Amino acid sequence: MEVDYDIVICTTAVSRSELHKEVFPRYLIFLEGLRCKWYINIDQIEGEESQITKAELTSILNNSLIDLHININNIGGSRESFYRSAQYLVNLAKETIPKFGYLWLEDDWRYYGNVTLKNYLNEIIFKSKDYLQLVTRNKELSFNPSVYGIELFNNVIVKGLAKEFTPDNANPERACTYPPSESIKLVEAHYTLPAFKDVGRDWTQSKGIWRTFQKKS
Repeated sequence: MEVDYDIVICTTAVSRSELHKEVFPRYLIFLEGLRCKWYINIDQIEGEESQITKAELTSILNNSLIDLHININNIGGSRESFYRSAQYLVNLAKETIPKFGYLWLEDDWRYYGNVTLKNYLNEIIFKSKDYLQLVTRNKELSFNPSVYGIELFNNVIVKGLAKEFTPDNANPERACTYPPSESIKLVEAHYTLPAFKDVGRDWTQSKGIWRTFQKKS
């Protein structure tokens, strides 16, 4: 069956072009040669208008192989807004069936590798229940940069985020992958290619804000 895209990308983001100018150009190196459907949701936080962020990302990601969709949420910076951002992206992504799978890639990771995703996925013959972990951490499913095979994405991410936000269900990663000892059983082959490092924590600390993007008192 002919497909339009090799990979579907889900990116939760906030209005911080300063960081995006640093990390997104390197994302393009990692994605070289892949036909991408890329869904980005921008949550508005204090300091920059989200329309500026959208324009900057549109410029950076202006590439003939990228079909880009950017949504703006004018109220961000809370656990609920992040949960609903993840839900929004997944509900869009599940309607597109790519060749390889779904890349979860938030807006605050730095690519430091030297292997393109296309070459690696072709080399390992990535399948529908497989999982590619792109960070150094415990061998478990997460919302760190990673690629979910098509069936795995539906069984873990789509099903997990069918649950509505509540104070007791406020973390989208946990809603999908917990307990880790159970979700990992759904994986047929687990690959690890450390290629990303978190730069979001340093960014929030440098701005004097919490991870929920509220100013520290």
